[in-house]
Amino acid sequence: MLSAYTLLLVGLSAFFYGDGVNRLLAMFTTAESQRVKMDTIVAELKENPNRRLRYFLALRLATFGEPSSPHFIRLLEDESPDIRASAAEMLGRLKSGAAVPRLLEALNDPIGNVRHQAVRALAEIGAPEAKKPLLALVDDPDRQTRRIVGRALTRLRAEEVGEHLLNQLCDSLAWMRIGAAEDLGVLRSVEAVPLLVEKLKDENPQVRRAVVVALMQIGAPDALDHLCEARSDEDWEVRVYAAEAVKHLESTTAEKVQR
Repeated sequence: MLSAYTLLLVGLSAFFYGDGVNRLLAMFTTAESQRVKMDTIVAELKENPNRRLRYFLALRLATFGEPSSPHFIRLLEDESPDIRASAAEMLGRLKSGAAVPRLLEALNDPIGNVRHQAVRALAEIGAPEAKKPLLALVDDPDRQTRRIVGRALTRLRAEEVGEHLLNQLCDSLAWMRIGAAEDLGVLRSVEAVPLLVEKLKDENPQVRRAVVVALMQIGAPDALDHLCEARSDEDWEVRVYAAEAVKHLESTTAEKVQR
């Protein structure tokens, strides 16, 4: 009797504290009641004047998952730029393939932040049809746009972005050079190795760190001697990164020789 009572208590504890209540409620939550809840959140989101609260309402709406996508797609046409930007961001989080056509249209939004969120969302979704429209933006006059587009095209594995990343690697702003180096590493761009080697002498230590990591990712044996020199860099983090990169490249080279 005592054992049965103990098992009952353990079961009830697992139910109440193991998210059992939420799962049970979900079983009895009809599609209609879910729709009503989402409609209520959308109405509140559109009417609330507080920008921060609107964003939290968008996050709350996104917790409904894919069923919330149609609401966010419609919100891409809202008169408020903040709401449009949040809608694009949430569609990216939801990885909503159905939103791709509308997100492509949002690339022409008059507000920069909306365009940026649309770019990021298309990359999050992994939409191959976005490559061409995004490539048209790689020479945008705005630096931030060029950087965001470069990162998105890298995530979409668009090799055509390589040339533009090389240009960004020579930008006068350090954060542009850092982002370009990171993306070239992700793309494993062998063509970028000579310029990356030059950037091992960049005045900014953060750029040098990013370059070391990129060369390690690319696995460029031609850069080995230069990375060995970087182990004496004035910045201790660059030295640590370079030492690790040298070990990695030497190990990789040895494996290839053994084969």
